[in-house]
Amino acid sequence: MSVGTRPKSFYDKIKKLPNVVLIGPQENPEKLIKKSQGVIVLNGTMGMEAALSGKPAYVFGNVYYSCHPFCRKLNNFDELRDRIMEDLANKPDISKLENINNRFVASYLRNTIAGNMLSASSLEDKNNYVQIINNLRIFSRT
Repeated sequence: MSVGTRPKSFYDKIKKLPNVVLIGPQENPEKLIKKSQGVIVLNGTMGMEAALSGKPAYVFGNVYYSCHPFCRKLNNFDELRDRIMEDLANKPDISKLENINNRFVASYLRNTIAGNMLSASSLEDKNNYVQIINNLRIFSRT
């Protein structure tokens, strides 16, 4: 999504970091994840794709998929090192991945408030804001 939004100097600095390989936006994320042992992200969908694929997603930001069993929410690089070492020593069990993902998606949908952000600023807006407010009140109590 951020292709073309950063100056070349940004990428030049990143390329100088040890053990860092920049991958072009045309690459297939599914193939990259499949060949990886895990994915490290600040936030974004690549981490969720990894988790849904049964790969550990090491996440530094606040993400909506943080409750997925393959998501590793981290606060610092020391935790990153420790979690990677732990996952390498004890490979995550993916034998029940479909069941894990089904439970994650069902739980996520159960805790989602219906609405359409894109239509909120249009004349065609059909959001039920009274229901959204009521749902937010219920969620804030739990």
